[in-house]
Amino acid sequence: MPLVKLAEETIVPSDEERSDYFRPRVLKVIVEYGLLEDPAKWCGFVETFAEKAQASRHYDKARDYWEEATRLASYSKNLEKEKAFKERLTASFVEEARSMRADGASAMLLSDRYTKAIEACRRHGGKRALIDELHQEMNAIHQRLPAEMKRIETSVDVTDLVKAARAAVEDCSLEDAIARIAVMAIPPRKTSLRAEVEEASKKFVFMNLLSAVSYNDKGRVVARTAPVIASDEETRDAGTLAQMLIQCVQHQAMVGISRIEAARETLSRRCPSDTPLFDDLVTMNPFVPQGREDIFVRGLKAGLRGDHLVCAHLLIPQIENSVRVNMERSGLLVTRLTDEQTQKEHDLNTLLYKDETEKVFGEDLVFSMRALLVEEVGANFRNKLSHGLLGSDQFHGGIVNYLWALTIRLCWLGKLLVKRSDAPSHA
Repeated sequence: MPLVKLAEETIVPSDEERSDYFRPRVLKVIVEYGLLEDPAKWCGFVETFAEKAQASRHYDKARDYWEEATRLASYSKNLEKEKAFKERLTASFVEEARSMRADGASAMLLSDRYTKAIEACRRHGGKRALIDELHQEMNAIHQRLPAEMKRIETSVDVTDLVKAARAAVEDCSLEDAIARIAVMAIPPRKTSLRAEVEEASKKFVFMNLLSAVSYNDKGRVVARTAPVIASDEETRDAGTLAQMLIQCVQHQAMVGISRIEAARETLSRRCPSDTPLFDDLVTMNPFVPQGREDIFVRGLKAGLRGDHLVCAHLLIPQIENSVRVNMERSGLLVTRLTDEQTQKEHDLNTLLYKDETEKVFGEDLVFSMRALLVEEVGANFRNKLSHGLLGSDQFHGGIVNYLWALTIRLCWLGKLLVKRSDAPSHA
């Protein structure tokens, strides 16, 4: 067949390896369409191509060859060769990562290569010990990441916001001051967040073509976000959702450090330490279960004083319990039955993803709580606090101030429900 002859002449083994990817690309098409009359013969040739490319540290090209060699071995029904080539393909990822580490590559680049090596080992199977070795090496590399990252700062003038917030709680009753702080914590609309993300994707196309990685203070990857601009709908939706959560947390931090901080500081100056400021707010409140009032008061007082660490530790578990109690009142099953026939309480990582929770609290408030408390691309404050992942310097005014004001809002909404239910109806 002339076409077969042309194909084989294009990738003749005696030719020197070109610096580009012409040969592996042509080979891929030839193998895919079955244009090689003797796959077994070419299996050896392609193995040689792969070995030469890997010896020259052209790892991407080597992997292209190993993949085609694997397919040729499969066509030839040579299971031993097929298994060996799969092993070599996996080994190429590991070899590349470790050789780059030996060459002193940047931690950012090494993080990517080690991630790919670990993923290759997982796909191969039977590599648990090697995966653990690579994981240990990657953790050591990640310790260098924070030093490589550059801080990007931007300034925002919040003078008018701060003045307005101070004025809002300065010359009013304490009850009205609490209500006005509750209003400051109104969550951004979910539909508005989506519209902002979609608009930004049109303005900043290149940035939204890329996926993003989030690192913790130890340089470890804690979240990966898909690009907003993608060909398939699932990836596009995941990327949009991630950016919505990021936007939501940025809003919370900005409001917390500006308006809420100004209101908190002003209200704190107005109230002596023994002022029973929050007692009425939490008493006979459907959001505050009986017996939890004192914990709420102590947490809210800590927030008022600017004791962010105590505030967060007291309020986050109570918010979780209150959501669970209110959902159970609404008829939602808030426990799961284990194999041992014991019941485990659902936490916010489950409750905030229930449709029933949105019906009770509203989609905007639930989304805001997700961003603040449980989403890895968000603040994830509930999970970080619960697992001891926060240092004292991470209990800062922006996020915890918003948490404090959000708790006030949840309690205030509960009191509004009571007032409405107690109000006389008019025929």
